[in-house]
Amino acid sequence: RDFTWMYKQKGFPWLKDRGSADAEVKGLSLWLNFDIEGLSMSKGETPMRKNEEGKKQLEATNRVKIRHLDIRLHKAQAPAWLYNVLLSVFSMRVKTAVEEYLTSALHESIGSLTSAILPKAEEYLELALKADKQEGSEAAAAAGKFSSSREEEE
Repeated sequence: RDFTWMYKQKGFPWLKDRGSADAEVKGLSLWLNFDIEGLSMSKGETPMRKNEEGKKQLEATNRVKIRHLDIRLHKAQAPAWLYNVLLSVFSMRVKTAVEEYLTSALHESIGSLTSAILPKAEEYLELALKADKQEGSEAAAAAGKFSSSREEEE
């Protein structure tokens, strides 16, 4: 993908340049994880973390990983081959900076997504808790039937 770039050194020797470049990303991976953590799941307590105001929270974490980033500079005032050699030397630092920028941008965008997910997550969590309680009482009833039938056999 074509993009423009600019460099301006803040101190001596006052270097600056601009141009265009092509970038190719191979193996881009995005991880999104949404967690609802609780204080306790016993005796009817809702297993969700609450903030100071007592509101339920949904924690979102994310990470961006790039397997390979290839950048080729052209249309610069200095020879493009010089920049391309420098890029090959600093390619890991550039790739890490791009990953950090994308992770940060994704994290900022997740805020609106978590506010939309939280009400649905609460619904599903309540359904899961009800199902878990029913399953637990059915298992206890089955265990009671099993033990009483064993006693009758003896």
